[in-house]
Amino acid sequence: MTAVVIVLFIVFILYKMLTSGLTDHASVDFGVSTEQMEQSYNFAKEVEQHLADVQAYLLKESARTAALEARVTTLESHMQPCSVAVGAPVVGRSPAPPASSSSFAVPPADTRKADLQSALSGLGFKNKQAQAMTAKVLSENPDAELTDLLRAALKLVGPPT
Repeated sequence: MTAVVIVLFIVFILYKMLTSGLTDHASVDFGVSTEQMEQSYNFAKEVEQHLADVQAYLLKESARTAALEARVTTLESHMQPCSVAVGAPVVGRSPAPPASSSSFAVPPADTRKADLQSALSGLGFKNKQAQAMTAKVLSENPDAELTDLLRAALKLVGPPT
């Protein structure tokens, strides 16, 4: 990348020398034909245009990068810390039961209650209606898993029409 910049700089200097009028003096002879000078001039113009395009692109990309960094900072400020260690308790939840291949322990009622209310709210039920459905289903099936509780709560509403 540095070599490209140096070459472009040298071409730019040559372009400035050719366009500054040094070739108009009779005492200076570079041994270059008029056609070669015109080709060099056109090439230098193209290089100058490409340099301007690169500068515009870099300016646009730096503005885009700054906007993305601002969005990330905003999102990070809204995030809440959480536990990411395997097996570590999540805030507001009881610790995960040890996994066994033969059976799974049923989570405590408060966790299932909160999860069921959250699931029903996510499905579009009003919070008060979700609480009533949760209380009824948990009283009828105190040891059921969350999926079974959700099915029972949806059966209370009836089949979809």
